This record gives sequence, C-alpha cells and structure tokens, in this order.
Amino acid sequence: QKKELLRGLAQLYRDLEEFEKYLSTVKQLIGLSGTEPALLKDGLDVALHLWRQEKTNKQKQQDVLLLADLTGDQALIIDFLIWNERYAEVFRMYEEKFQNENLSDEELKRIMTIVRWQNDRELLKKWLERGVVVFPETELLKELAVLHFEDNEYKEAKKLHEMIIEREPENKTTLEALAYIYQKEGNSRQAYEYYKRLYTTTGEVIYLEGMRWSAQQLDTELHKNALQELVNVKPTEQNLIDLASLYVYTTEEYDKAVPIIQEIITKWPNPEYHDLLGYTLCKTGKIYDAGEILENTPP
Repeated sequence: QKKELLRGLAQLYRDLEEFEKYLSTVKQLIGLSGTEPALLKDGLDVALHLWRQEKTNKQKQQDVLLLADLTGDQALIIDFLIWNERYAEVFRMYEEKFQNENLSDEELKRIMTIVRWQNDRELLKKWLERGVVVFPETELLKELAVLHFEDNEYKEAKKLHEMIIEREPENKTTLEALAYIYQKEGNSRQAYEYYKRLYTTTGEVIYLEGMRWSAQQLDTELHKNALQELVNVKPTEQNLIDLASLYVYTTEEYDKAVPIIQEIITKWPNPEYHDLLGYTLCKTGKIYDAGEILENTPP
C-alpha cells in the first residue's frame, strides 16, 4: 500500500513538474523492492535535468550516479564522472575493468586520452604501456619512448626506440636517443654508429662531435678520421690542438702535425704552441728550424 501511495505521489509531482519532490519520491520508491525500470529511467532523466541547473551540487551529482547505476548505464556513469572532472573515480573504474579483463579496445583508447589531460607521468606511462600491447602503433611507441627517455629510464626507452628505428630508420629523435643511451651505457661502438648515421643524414656538427667522442674510446684511426673531419668543419683552437696533439703524441705523424701547429700559432700565438712546434720540428729532424722557433717564442 505504501508503494502504491508513493507511486501515485510521484506521478502527481511529475505532472506538476515539481521535479525536486518527484525525484525525492522516486528515491523513496527505490528503497522498496521491485521498482520498475521505466520509473528508474525517468528518474534518471529528471536527475540529469536538475543537475544541469546546478552542476557543482554534489548531491545532484550523486542522484544521477545512483540512478545511472540502478539502470545499469555504466557508460553514462563514466561520461558523467568525466563531465564533472571526477577523474580519480574514472581511473578506478577503468582499472577495475582492466584487471577483470573486460576493458574494450575503445575504452582503452579513451582512458589513454583522459590520462593525457592529467599531470601524472607515471599514470600516463602505465596506460600507454598497456596501450602499446593492444595498439603497437608507431606514434604510441614514440610517445611512451619519449616519456621513459625524459625520466632517465633508459632500459625501457632503448627497447621502444629500437622498435621505432626498425620502422623509421631515419627517425632523428630516435637515432639521437639511441646514440645517447648507448653512450651512457658505455657501448661506444653502437653510439658511434648512430652518431655517424645522424651526421651522414644531417651534416650537423653536434653529431660529428658525438662520433669523435665515441671513436676516441674505440680506435685511434677512427678517432683521427673523426677529428680531422671535425677540424675541417669546425676549426676551433681546441679542435686544432687536439688533432695536432694526436699526430704528435699518439700516431707520431710529425709531418702532419707541423702545418696544423703553424696555423694555430698564426691565429693564437700562445708560447706553449711555439714550444710544441719546436718539439715537433725536432722530431722531424729539422733541428735548425726548431731552434729558430724556440728562440723567437713570445714571452
């Protein structure tokens, strides 16, 4: 009898468009068993109508969520939480779906999009890692690889970048990342190869400098060639003196060192460079020339 009374009262409030009282009555009916689906659906429509008039009202939000749950409209619940920026609850729902293995591909795409709106790199990495398993798309791999690289997680970044480079052999960002990671790992051979590919493709001096650094750890001939190329494109004082020193102290190619040191002295008349030239001329057997250089060394 109480149920019939409430049902009649609800209909009266509905006809009079007294929506607050109508919804209150519907909620009382919910406490009784056997509430009709049509009434729940209409109650949900009214709850949404009242929420639109006062969107920040927590009680009105809860009314919508209650009725959406009772009608089984999980999609609306998630949408509604997103509309109200209640993201923590959204993440809990999607996490539960994922753990129960009933998260659809479309839902996975959606949660990755939502997480991108947040300022939470760990959460984003977690969902992107799940995403690349289902959608191993290159752009998704790049996004995740960059996050790992920026967070100094080089093992994870290397694995992803190696997958990317198989698909895009000339990808500059990936080549840079791999060169840097291998350099950090002490794998100078691999670092050299990636820097070489970058320099060959771009002609940018920074990659030639990377080649030179890597070659220095590997092989004198490789180092000499890289340093000679570096001097050709960037004849700074340091690069010239490095090449001259290599010829004098490592390969003992004194004849090649002499013109380089002479060029250095012309541009940067440092007494130490005069001493180096004198020493090098002595090594070539030009003792008289060496003596003149040393006598005329500036103070």
